[in-house]
Amino acid sequence: MRLILSIILTFIILQSFGQDFEIVESDSIVDKLKIDSLKTVETYTLDNFDYYVGWYENANQKDYGLRLYVYDPSGNLIYRSNSFMDSYTHSLTFFKSDKNPDQTIILGHSSNEYSWGNEVYSLTNGKFNHIGLLDLGTIDSMDMPWDISNYTQIWTESDGLRFTFSYDSLIYNPGGKNDQILTKEQIEYQYKNGQLREKIKN
Repeated sequence: MRLILSIILTFIILQSFGQDFEIVESDSIVDKLKIDSLKTVETYTLDNFDYYVGWYENANQKDYGLRLYVYDPSGNLIYRSNSFMDSYTHSLTFFKSDKNPDQTIILGHSSNEYSWGNEVYSLTNGKFNHIGLLDLGTIDSMDMPWDISNYTQIWTESDGLRFTFSYDSLIYNPGGKNDQILTKEQIEYQYKNGQLREKIKN
């Protein structure tokens, strides 16, 4: 009897704190908002929140590049990122959970000749926050570090979130001086106490 109860309890715990975030499709915005002189390159809308990625044509040399703008359902600007400088992209991937319907996790992939990793954002009860960077890329057949977002698994834990990866060959700190080739079993990220940190295993 105790064994049966233990198995049931373990199953409940795994169901409660398992990978419950899944990628969801967003729509593009048909009527693009005109933001000053912003040149919009990508738009997304999900749950009546609108996301614009673009750049200023006349930006100065210290403040150029793509930015992310987020508007709430009332049309209020609730987030404006710093510029991404020399990045060619800031493509968004959205994750939602039936167990956590008030929270959306968003990955923003920056890159030029190779991946810069994914900025991680959280939209919770209408409040939008940048929570950190997944400084990680895939390595494809041409040995180019690339976007990890489609291979990211997000797990709910009692004290935060855990990010693991399903792609076999990964690179940590792509393009950096301390880049490392890793397997998917060697790295994960944990978001606890307002901080996103990597855990690398030897």
